[in-house]
This record gives sequence, structure tokens and C-alpha cells, in this order.
Amino acid sequence: MKIELRGKVNWWTLFVREVIWKTGYWILTLFIGGIILDIAMISFSKKKLAPRDIVTDITLQYEGVNYPF
Repeated sequence: MKIELRGKVNWWTLFVREVIWKTGYWILTLFIGGIILDIAMISFSKKKLAPRDIVTDITLQYEGVNYPF
């Protein structure tokens, strides 16, 4: 797929993003709220980031492509 992570990418931020944030976030919002909040944040924010991406300052980008939106 040629996707690369951008931002502060190290073992700690990946652990926080993938394990702590996703698990805790989904448990606290009882799954449905998390899905709705993720879709809303990705759809209506300028940077198209989910809350976990904002907290860990990590973004995904297609390798070699820099979209302006």
C-alpha cells in the first residue's frame, strides 16, 4: 500500500496510539460513540485526523504523495 507514518513515530507513541488510546477510547465511548466521533472528526476537520492521531501527533501519508487537504 506504500503508506508511511509521519510525525513523532517511536515505540512509545505507537504503543500509546495503538494500545492505550484505542482500547481506552473504545471502552469509554462504548464502541458506538467512538465510531461516530471518529467519523465526525475525520469528515469535518481540516486535517482529516482521528482523535488518536491528534493526541499522538502522528499522521498517515501515501509514500511520495503530498495531498493539500
